[in-house]
Amino acid sequence: MYDLPMPTFFELYIMEEFLEPQSPQTMDTHFALLQDAIYRSSGNVSKIGLQKMKLKDFKLLNDETIFLSEEEKAEKNKKREKTVIAGAIAGLPKQEQERLQKLMNKGATNG
Repeated sequence: MYDLPMPTFFELYIMEEFLEPQSPQTMDTHFALLQDAIYRSSGNVSKIGLQKMKLKDFKLLNDETIFLSEEEKAEKNKKREKTVIAGAIAGLPKQEQERLQKLMNKGATNG
C-alpha cells in the first residue's frame, strides 16, 4: 500500500469537506456576473431597469443554503411551511380563515 503523508491527507480532507462544496456557489456567482454584464451592455434595458438590476436577480443558488447545520435546515423548512400555510389560508373566505386559525391554535394538524 501507498503511504500518504499526514499533511497531504489533511490538505485533501480540508479541500474535500470544506472548500469544494463552495465550488457550485463560486460558479453561480461567476455566471451571474456574466449575465449581469451581458444585460448591462446590450442597450435593451432602460436606465431605471439598470438601476434596479441586482446581481442576486441572476443567481440560481441562495447564499443562505451553504454550510447550514441540520437544525438550521429544519428551522428554515419549518418557516417555509408556515409561509405556505399562511398564503393558502389568506385565499380562503374570512369564516374559514377563523375556523382554521382556531384549529391550528389547538394544535390540530393534517395527518
